[in-house]
Amino acid sequence: MTFKPRRSKVDVLRVMRHLALALAFASLVLAGCGGTTSRTAAGGAEIVPADATMFVAINTDADSEQWQAVNELANRFADKEDLEQTVKEGLKDQGLDWETDVKAAIGPEFDFVWLRLDQQGQNFVVLTQPKDQAKFDRLIKKAQESSTELFRAKVGGWEVLAPSEAAVEQFVRESESSDSKLADEDGFNAAMSNYPDDALLRFYLDGPPVMDLARDELSADDRAYVDKLGRLDWIASGLNVTSGGVRFDLNVHGKAGPALKDVVPTKPFGSALTQEVPSDALAYFAFHGAKGMLTGLEDNPLFSEQVPELHRYAGVLKSVESLLQGENAFYVRPAGKGKTPEITFVAEPAPGTDGAATLDRLIKRYRSELELPAQPKRSRVAGLPAHTIDLGEYKVHYANVGNRLVITNLGAGFQALKGNPPSLADSKDFQQAVDSAGMPAKTQGFVYVNVKGGLDYAQRLANTNIPSGIQKNLRPLRSVVEYAATQPSEIQVTFFLRIK
Repeated sequence: MTFKPRRSKVDVLRVMRHLALALAFASLVLAGCGGTTSRTAAGGAEIVPADATMFVAINTDADSEQWQAVNELANRFADKEDLEQTVKEGLKDQGLDWETDVKAAIGPEFDFVWLRLDQQGQNFVVLTQPKDQAKFDRLIKKAQESSTELFRAKVGGWEVLAPSEAAVEQFVRESESSDSKLADEDGFNAAMSNYPDDALLRFYLDGPPVMDLARDELSADDRAYVDKLGRLDWIASGLNVTSGGVRFDLNVHGKAGPALKDVVPTKPFGSALTQEVPSDALAYFAFHGAKGMLTGLEDNPLFSEQVPELHRYAGVLKSVESLLQGENAFYVRPAGKGKTPEITFVAEPAPGTDGAATLDRLIKRYRSELELPAQPKRSRVAGLPAHTIDLGEYKVHYANVGNRLVITNLGAGFQALKGNPPSLADSKDFQQAVDSAGMPAKTQGFVYVNVKGGLDYAQRLANTNIPSGIQKNLRPLRSVVEYAATQPSEIQVTFFLRIK
């Protein structure tokens, strides 16, 4: 084991900058040169003690398909070459050259490991298997020559690096004495199975230590509530790139406890509203209600004891729940005239519920608490009997359109849903967005944003153009899709940025 004398904390940041600059540079300049290096799913986890709390794996394989995809996406942005040059100069300022000092030395993976969530996060180590040991040694020596505090050791063919001697010694000691390793743990393998082996980044957090840490920070009464919430097994995430864009996944695995037994989750659903909402929606958020999703909170001790006034609003919860029991959506689309965009909310009430009448009763009863400047008045909007609240510069209209309750700021919101316009489901932009994101047929809810259309509309609203230097780098951005999906004891949230 080789150690260097302890130096200032500023030097710890300097070595991390070396690594950060190297990784940032890789994301911009790694050209697709064919072939991939064989990598295992376990990576450095094969020498990490089984009870380690946090593990982060970063793909640094310059020849992997992932980095080729990154390079392909980067080529679509006008300022790629300028940014490459900036990063090159940053490395040069640190006395490093990408080709000879970094790329030729580093291995296919960098792993960050936190054995415990204490010491303010300073007890982490970095693991890597150098591509060329001699060149890697020179890279470390160069870092040390610039007064960087860096300690190192070797375990099972892996370099162990850390900004403190104690962290290296602790890792070596626990790795060598541990009979089982993180790579052997069922929870870790289940978490990592959600992501490709060569994902740009994979993250794993062991749940029980997190719950223990939460208990330590709480009072005895609050700890009792935490224990009733349930069991957190693990949290994991992954970042990977395709030719169509960038995808980020977050998975949480656990089991709800008695405190959540009366909480009714929203239902997974296949969207029907996308076949009714107009195709030019720039932003769209959809979810599905469920009987008991709000009224169940009243009988739940966790909520009723923490929010005593909940009983006071039992009637409100019941009414609101009745309005949202089906598929619901909030969306924004360009206005036909004027600058104000159309903002519309569509709700599917429970069978037999008059949505407009129910909302009208709620507003009139709680008008003072809502601080509304005016009472709803009967009106006729887009040929429909409606109610209108005059807010001065803006008006809010609500009415029943078929079996749905529609709330909108413009009559066009009613008109579009009354007719049969091209629907969002028929929109090529929407179809390509959800297909690229891999969104399943049923979700717990999803968000869609037409980034390109939104930027164009924003310029029209502002009556000015986005500066050309910014606009040319925004041009490849097409859409964002985010959705949640569930399986037994697990929920996954996916975010996808489409780039073309």
